[in-house]
Amino acid sequence: MFRTLSLLFILAFSSCLADSGELSPASADSLIRARKADSAFRLVDVRTPEEFASGHLSGASMVDFHAPNFQTEIGKLPREAKILIYCRSGNRSGQTLQLMKSMGFKDATHIAGGINAWKAQGLPVVP
Repeated sequence: MFRTLSLLFILAFSSCLADSGELSPASADSLIRARKADSAFRLVDVRTPEEFASGHLSGASMVDFHAPNFQTEIGKLPREAKILIYCRSGNRSGQTLQLMKSMGFKDATHIAGGINAWKAQGLPVVP
């Protein structure tokens, strides 16, 4: 009985994590590689222009989280597209993810730990 309850708890907890909208840097890298040629895929950096210029993920477009028109610019993204968001540490991208969900985006996720975690795993950035 205890094993069954433990298994159910683990499955329920795993389901919540999978639905959290976060991807590890390694999983995000796999997603980016798999969707590279997909015109419906969007990779969005929500850091400042200065942060973006210091290094970003290849193929990313920038929407400055601190810009006055941020919500308008995010709203221009296609609601049905697969969208992967990142920032420096995961804070701004997590907030952006919640905003996007409230705006009706269907398939948005963000990179847990942001570009800092990405770089810590030795994954590439471009100038």
